Amino acid sequence: MAYLVIADDIHIVLKDITLSGRLHSPERPKGLVIVAEKEDCRLLKKENEYLSRAFIKRNIATLFTHLLDPPENQDFDIPFDIELMSRHIQQLTRWLSDQPLLGRLPLGYFAVNTAAAAILDASITAGKRIRAMVCHCGRPDLAGPKLPLVRSATLLITGSENVYLTELNWQAYELMTCEKQLVVIEGDPTQFEEQHKAQQIAHLSANWFDRHFPSPPARLYLVSTHPFYQ
Repeated sequence: MAYLVIADDIHIVLKDITLSGRLHSPERPKGLVIVAEKEDCRLLKKENEYLSRAFIKRNIATLFTHLLDPPENQDFDIPFDIELMSRHIQQLTRWLSDQPLLGRLPLGYFAVNTAAAAILDASITAGKRIRAMVCHCGRPDLAGPKLPLVRSATLLITGSENVYLTELNWQAYELMTCEKQLVVIEGDPTQFEEQHKAQQIAHLSANWFDRHFPSPPARLYLVSTHPFYQ
């Protein structure tokens, strides 16, 4: 299925930060997933291509965006500042809600590493607006005491070779009371040189969002090349 690159180099001015990103969408999306990156991550650079393809096949739009600006990326402690990243995601979510057409779409979050804790935290404030989330090779445990408050359906993905990370994901899983699933992939899913692993993760993620997004509105089409005002 062909997809539209609605905006390949966008700048989103929020209260505390200006985020950059790319928006990909099919003509008739049933939902929008925010892929929240905490930095210019090699892992997500390779994964994004597979995610886009898998999501487009299921009529899901994708907004890839960095959570931190360049100065923040230079501060070693900030990528572990869950509250700061969560605040940025919350502001982005409110901004999307104000956009024509895009604001009508159900939303989902996808993140890796410490950004996984940030999307879990942000989802509590966003409430029913966030239908589903995927945390891949993440640190959901860093959301700490807020984990039982998460209500959005959450998929945790980790790898069998990273025993420590898998144990942290299981600990977080046990504290969560929402609809949830933990998938342990054989091997190390961060090794995206192995194409089948990347495709497997994209497939798992796309299926999870597809299950939790309703059918698209009959008249919601994104066909213009003008960013956000389709």
